[in-house]
Amino acid sequence: MAYRLPVNEPVAVRIKFADLVASQYGSQVKLKCLVDGAEEHVYLPGAGLDVLTQLHEAGVIGAIPAAVPERDTHGIALDVRARDVLLELKRDAPRARGRLVVTLAAPAAIAPLSRPRSPVSAPAVRTAAAKPSDGTPAPAESADAKPDDARARCEARRRAVTAAFREALMIALEDLAPLMEQHQVQVTGDVVYKMAFSIFQAWREASLR
Repeated sequence: MAYRLPVNEPVAVRIKFADLVASQYGSQVKLKCLVDGAEEHVYLPGAGLDVLTQLHEAGVIGAIPAAVPERDTHGIALDVRARDVLLELKRDAPRARGRLVVTLAAPAAIAPLSRPRSPVSAPAVRTAAAKPSDGTPAPAESADAKPDDARARCEARRRAVTAAFREALMIALEDLAPLMEQHQVQVTGDVVYKMAFSIFQAWREASLR
């Protein structure tokens, strides 16, 4: 039986493997990890792309897959870069929809990724630049920043990336899908996802130039 994350209670896990798998609700991220020393399987709550974006922005995985797995397959293995992670299913009210928050358990111990970050995310800054007015350097951010600060930054990145992908999805649905149907091209959910992801990737790559 899969391990279920408790509500509003951070859980420290050590990731052994991570896969993007297909389910009846769309793609999901599945972790094989250690929780309190026991090996568990954890299906991270939330849409697959949303969860992948959080993992990538937090530095847990090195890249977001360009495609989703088909049903009845073993899934797509993810490039895990950080293994000690805090997972929390946040819920602000008893009937509110839960949202996943992902942070590194030991941010200072993780080397920075060589791959570029998403353009809609803000890079993590440890030391502020010197003020040009008086030449006095601003105080450096503490390496022991509070977990709540990291969660807030992760949540802001998640909202920005989700908004960008939602816009790409609407373009795929409202502009491209009708055009394809006019030319007798069958449009499935997988086709729409791939079109939206291609648009999202093009925006990200263009902003990095």
